[in-house]
Amino acid sequence: MEILWVVLALIAAAAAAIGFSLRSRGIPPQPSEKLPEVGVKIEFEARTWSVDSGPDNPKYSTWEEAMNRPVTDSLLFRISYADRNGEITEREIVPLAIHLTAHRPEVRIRAKCLLRNAERDFMSDRIITSVNMRTGRKISDLGQYLRAKY
Repeated sequence: MEILWVVLALIAAAAAAIGFSLRSRGIPPQPSEKLPEVGVKIEFEARTWSVDSGPDNPKYSTWEEAMNRPVTDSLLFRISYADRNGEITEREIVPLAIHLTAHRPEVRIRAKCLLRNAERDFMSDRIITSVNMRTGRKISDLGQYLRAKY
C-alpha cells in the first residue's frame, strides 16, 4: 500500500513538472490532448474519526492511556531546569510518568525531584540539559526521549 502512495506521488510530481514546463515556455494546455493511462486505479476507503474511536496505536485502548503514560523503568537524570521565571537550577529526577498534549511537541514529565524530595512536574521545553546518570549519556530532548521509549 505504501509503494502505491509513492508511485502516485511520483506520477503527480511528474505531471505537475510537465505542466509547469509547458506553461513556462508559453505553451497553453490543449483541451483535446489526452494524457496516457498509466494503469493505476485508485480507491479510497472512507474513514471517520472521532475522539470516542480511541487511538490508532493498539498499545493504548483509550486516549487517556495514550496521553498519560507511566515510566516503568528506574531511570535517573541530572537536568538543568529553567522555571517559569527563568531561574535555572540543577536537579536530579526519577521520571514517574509523561503527559502529552495534543498538537504540542513538549512533554510534561512527572518526576520525583531529589532536590526537593517531592514529586514535581517538569516541562520538557524548559529542560536545558539532561544526562542519564546510569549511563552518562547526554540526552538532547528528554521529553521526546521518554515519549519514544514509553
